[in-house]
Amino acid sequence: MSQEPYKTPDYNFELKGGFSNAKFKTYSDVPWFRRQWAFWLMYFTISPVALGILVFGDIYYVKKGTVVSFGLANRIVAVMFVVFILFSLFSPNS
Repeated sequence: MSQEPYKTPDYNFELKGGFSNAKFKTYSDVPWFRRQWAFWLMYFTISPVALGILVFGDIYYVKKGTVVSFGLANRIVAVMFVVFILFSLFSPNS
């Protein structure tokens, strides 16, 4: 009697945020305003637009040949940076 090694179940979850996302097969399929370079360009020039795109959709980049989307950590850091900038702009000078 031969024993086969334990195999992990093959779950088919749709993973988002830093994981492979089947929405786009290649980076050229991603709209230009949802690409990472365009996001960062907008983020440092017109932040409200970039944050709107980030809140209402995903930002995509290529990782190891696969199109993936920003994870939760990226979103938190982006929002914290804008809050810091707004706080420094609108806080009274001491």
